[in-house]
Amino acid sequence: PQLQLKPTKEHKYGSLDQTPCSWVDTEEKLHQLVDKLTNTEGGGGTSSDSSKVKEIAVDLEHHSYRTYQGFTCLMQISTRDEDFLVDTLALRHEMHVLNKVFTDPDVVKVLHGADSDILW
Repeated sequence: PQLQLKPTKEHKYGSLDQTPCSWVDTEEKLHQLVDKLTNTEGGGGTSSDSSKVKEIAVDLEHHSYRTYQGFTCLMQISTRDEDFLVDTLALRHEMHVLNKVFTDPDVVKVLHGADSDILW
């Protein structure tokens, strides 16, 4: 995205006690998360480039003991202002709704320890 090429003012993250953390374990909460990330809360309107999240940080936790295939157990998504813990086991049939954010070329995705996460 062009945003990465422009000089910007440093924006530090908040302290742990100032940063809200949400447990996402229902379809409703998952859709609310997508709405927050795309800024379509309160009516499902389209997001504008100036109002949607510009970057997200992602980390996955997976289980692969005694299995060839393995599976993702937990997804952690963070913005500059809020953290989300997504129960991917409870929501395994609905995770596709996150494609709206993960396929958006204007949102920078920062992956932690992605050498293992790419497999899952």
